Amino acid sequence: MRFASGFRVTALSSRPENIHGLQGLVDIDEAALHKDVGGVLESATALLIWGGKIRVWSTHRGKKNPFNQLVQDVRAGRYGKRAKVIRIRFDDAVANGLYERVCAMRGKVATAEGKKDWYTAIRAAYGPRKAAMREELDVIPRDGEGSAVPGVWIERAMPEVQPVLRIVFDDDFPRRPERERETWCATWIAVHLQPQIQAAMAGFTGRWAIGMDFARHRHFSVITPARVTQDLRRDVPFLVELANAPTRQQEQILWALLDALSNWTLAGDATGPGQTLMEYTADRYGRASLDKETGTYSGGPVHEVTLSRAWYSLWMGKYISLFEDGFITLPRDASLEDDHRAVEYIDGVPMVPKIERKDLKDPDLVRHGDGAVAGALMEFAALNPVGQWESGWTPAPKGGVFSQHGGDDDDDASTSTGGAW
Repeated sequence: MRFASGFRVTALSSRPENIHGLQGLVDIDEAALHKDVGGVLESATALLIWGGKIRVWSTHRGKKNPFNQLVQDVRAGRYGKRAKVIRIRFDDAVANGLYERVCAMRGKVATAEGKKDWYTAIRAAYGPRKAAMREELDVIPRDGEGSAVPGVWIERAMPEVQPVLRIVFDDDFPRRPERERETWCATWIAVHLQPQIQAAMAGFTGRWAIGMDFARHRHFSVITPARVTQDLRRDVPFLVELANAPTRQQEQILWALLDALSNWTLAGDATGPGQTLMEYTADRYGRASLDKETGTYSGGPVHEVTLSRAWYSLWMGKYISLFEDGFITLPRDASLEDDHRAVEYIDGVPMVPKIERKDLKDPDLVRHGDGAVAGALMEFAALNPVGQWESGWTPAPKGGVFSQHGGDDDDDASTSTGGAW
């Protein structure tokens, strides 16, 4: 295309050799999507000798994308003083008249109310994909390279509404007398939990696999009990979610579930503050131990799992395979769906990024893929059955006195042992 002033515009593909021998102003658009953006830059750099310019435009596609590496190098001064980074957010474009321009192009009248509705609709269009929205609209590169569990797989795994037993404890509850807390929780177990256990056990004589992702503050503790059926499906008849729950009450609810079930294996989050709960649970029911030579477990039915990048690389993919193969059934629940959408590939490993997401039922609470992590722990338990446990056992008196401190829960690859006990 040639303009009257003598300028010529040439559209080229992203192959590096196409730019050799040209001069002028080079715009490299959507650089993060190029197969070889580094090669294109190398080919274009020579034209700077003759006074040319190179402008690279793109939306980020994760922190590890070569485009983001280029941005960081420019900011670090590795390309000299003339190279600069310009960050243009969606909000910047709106402030500079994007909505009014859209209205002009479409022949509509721009109004303040219309602008508000349009802005809200643009952001809402990303749904639960908050990391994608921040990357596309706010120029905040996400940790991962995209969702690891496609929405259609999650939808297939949630064919019907099943109970999600959810307690959000108020901030005053931990300060109540211990006996009062235990009595309240025992009543909740009798009214809500035991009927679901009995219904789930009716007619089922197979084994159970249970995963628990622990959290004391900020996030949810999630307990995922699954029936392992004759055809090796994982069928989750109900779910337990606990927010701001004192650790004693989490113990009370978990142990009530374990006491009631037969032939189960538990894999629990023993990372950070979850370590003590899993340690006490293993003391009570029996601890699984790994034979490093054979790679098999023996002993009791409780696996104490320290979550880490290495663990996710081995086990989250196995959990995702259940969705791909249609071999898992979960309660249909918006928050649980959002937890699974949060799982992304980070440097090739499917795990939950550090970005928190607002709970869809209570926006004052946040989640960190808690239901997905509990599900992966459940699959670990299903693939590593060990020990036998029969219901009807009379529990021994509890030992020890707990004190509560601040601290973070978490599903991050942390090895901290400080926490909520």
